[in-house]
Amino acid sequence: MAEATSLSDLKILLDMYTNQYTGTDKLWTYFSTVTLAVVGFTIASDKISQSFIEALVVAIAYLIFCFGNYRALKLSQEQLIEFAGIVRPIAEKTTSH
Repeated sequence: MAEATSLSDLKILLDMYTNQYTGTDKLWTYFSTVTLAVVGFTIASDKISQSFIEALVVAIAYLIFCFGNYRALKLSQEQLIEFAGIVRPIAEKTTSH
């Protein structure tokens, strides 16, 4: 990325950071919602305790979801760290003038 030197460049980078942060927050929301749904389904369902296959399918689907969500969160966090590394020196240089 070309070096940004103006306040407008800094604003663009901060907007990118904010959008990425919002995306990361949504991933945590999805994780929490799905986890609560699985727990609620497991507790409330009489069938889940009687059917091993159904319980296995729910568990496998949840583990697949968790793995995918973890990968997305990890990538999102890495991008946030990268954005912060880009923005911090620019912000320091811009505010020191």
